[in-house]
Amino acid sequence: MQQNRLITIGGCVLIGLLAIITLGFIAVYGYLALVGSLMFSGGDWNVEQEPWVEVGFVLPDEKGRVIFMIQTAHPTLAEYNRKIRIENNGKEPVTLSLPMNTGGSNMINVYQYISSSSDEENVKLLRLEDSQGEYIIDLVHGKLLEDENNFPEDWVYLGRFDDRLAELKFYSAAETPEEEIDKFGDN
Repeated sequence: MQQNRLITIGGCVLIGLLAIITLGFIAVYGYLALVGSLMFSGGDWNVEQEPWVEVGFVLPDEKGRVIFMIQTAHPTLAEYNRKIRIENNGKEPVTLSLPMNTGGSNMINVYQYISSSSDEENVKLLRLEDSQGEYIIDLVHGKLLEDENNFPEDWVYLGRFDDRLAELKFYSAAETPEEEIDKFGDN
């Protein structure tokens, strides 16, 4: 009887020690997970303090510039806020927001269309094409256009914005040939 009691007490003590050890591991791993998540989520990182990187080019008619701007949007993921600034000679610059890039690198083909018909109002459009879609910008009025179906087909390739070699740069059509861009979901 005495021996059974000792075995029962010893078993309870052993179970108690295992419970304490298990709770200790849970507490330590919970603490490490919390510290790790703060480290990898940026802790006190603030997107508003991130600088905008800008690179641009002069339009072929030399009557303005187009500046592409990116800002890191997450401390550890390759996500970027993006804007385009249009600087037409003699007009106030216009900055347009583009959708966030959640895909990593910024490779954007740039095309231009200028109407040649004398009976049309002067139409001057810029088309940006990246892995997420196409964006049409009215350079005369400085606005992003929505209806892609009503646009011309005869675009002239001007070059591309590209940061695949680490530094964001604009490569003119004379520097590099047009590259087809794989769209998300085309696989």
